[in-house]
Amino acid sequence: MHLYIIRHGKAQQDSPTGRDRERELAPRGERQAEWLGERLAGGSDAPTRIVSSPFVRADQTARLVSKPLRVDLVYDDRLIVDEPAGGVFELIGEFNAGDRVALVGHNPQLSRVCGMLAKDPTFEMKTGMCAVFEIAEPRNAHGNARLVGVMRMD
Repeated sequence: MHLYIIRHGKAQQDSPTGRDRERELAPRGERQAEWLGERLAGGSDAPTRIVSSPFVRADQTARLVSKPLRVDLVYDDRLIVDEPAGGVFELIGEFNAGDRVALVGHNPQLSRVCGMLAKDPTFEMKTGMCAVFEIAEPRNAHGNARLVGVMRMD
């Protein structure tokens, strides 16, 4: 399995309603997501499916990334801010070894998940970053993944 873990792009500090879940991408976040979508679309192992947190900044990131890929986008509450990492591993376990999936979400959850996959507790996901992993057995991903690369627009 090729797993692309994407932290949403740079977001606005606040939302018009004051609710965290409604914060939108900042212009830099939009550029990060567009850049990442183009970069992924140019690869031979590009994602064929994207699963995103329903929060606005993650949704906007996922939509911008998916546009050049022309892939389906679905939402999963296990990718919401502050959900436990175990839910993400449960989600990963629902895929097959040959799948190419991108997950779009938030920190601190994604840094924890990537750290567990890469066996590196100091792993840090920055906004607009994509970590790419190869996983032989998605149902046993924890500690059994290989970090292939990291992408982020400077």
